[in-house]
Amino acid sequence: MEFQINQQRVPINLIWLRNNCRCENCFNDITKENKLTETLLHVAVKHYSIDGNDVHVVWNDDHLSKYDINWLHSQQRPENRPNLITWSGSEIESQISIVESEKAELTHDQISKLVESILQFGVGMVRNVLPSTEATEKICKHIGPIMNTFYGSMWEVVQSSFSVYKDTAYTDKVVGVHTDNTYAIEPAGLMAFHGLEPAQQGGETVLVDGFRAAELLKIQNQKHYDNLRTVPIEWHYNSDEFLHINAIPIINTSKVTGELEQIRYNTYHRSSRAPFTAKSNLDDYYASLKAFENILHDPKLAWNLSLQPGTIIFINNWRLLHGRRQFIGRRRLVGCYQSMNTLLSRGRYFKLIK
Repeated sequence: MEFQINQQRVPINLIWLRNNCRCENCFNDITKENKLTETLLHVAVKHYSIDGNDVHVVWNDDHLSKYDINWLHSQQRPENRPNLITWSGSEIESQISIVESEKAELTHDQISKLVESILQFGVGMVRNVLPSTEATEKICKHIGPIMNTFYGSMWEVVQSSFSVYKDTAYTDKVVGVHTDNTYAIEPAGLMAFHGLEPAQQGGETVLVDGFRAAELLKIQNQKHYDNLRTVPIEWHYNSDEFLHINAIPIINTSKVTGELEQIRYNTYHRSSRAPFTAKSNLDDYYASLKAFENILHDPKLAWNLSLQPGTIIFINNWRLLHGRRQFIGRRRLVGCYQSMNTLLSRGRYFKLIK
């Protein structure tokens, strides 16, 4: 069946149409759940009519359905998300949203601006926050629930915790750019950082847009891009109590749109197991990996910033890589993880994704 929508003929599959009837017998408008428990296959239309934006259908079993024509059109395509804007270096600082909190509170519009900035650029900021873990947590919960991992819900990064976590991040050494949770089946989608005590010297945070790096790799060498997109490699987190392992490519694209969806890169947590490709292809794979690393480590791509008390920075962990310069003195950072489900859900709530 075809409908004329906005001067465009849109084909609609009849089986899909019948199984997505929105009448009270087929759909619960309160719970937003389908009532049909099995797929209906043998369907046919007796007749239909269009009255303004309403499409009325009488089916071969005399069932009556009514659809909004604009809703029909919207369901024939993937979700519309804010246009991704990739970036290099500090050019991004003047483009992202920076919202001002008041007593750890954010307005509806401020949360919307923050979420939109994260969806578009992979980063957003909140300023004028009390320099405490409690105030940081309260601001983060404006976006949604906080993930509870083996680091806890709200975590603190300080050198004295190294004996507990045995992670390079809990030292004063340089930490190369990476994404977190590469070893997890679903890594955190969102990370929040609040620098409560800046280092005496050094300790700047380094951010790199992984999507921009992937774009540049694809332009430079399609084969390198395809290798990192198709070959799974194993990531692990090995501690006294936990052993997390997951195998997945570095560059991941949407199965629906083909667009960039996730970068997983963390040389600290890349396991010793060989990449899952033919042994004859391993040299090619490592050449592709090195080409990507050369882009990631290009100083022109890095945004260096000093995290200060009172400012929380939110980053999309599926997109941005973060690192840290070596430092002198005590440096104390608090933060948390939130899921990609939470970030996208807020985007839909604010009609940024529709």
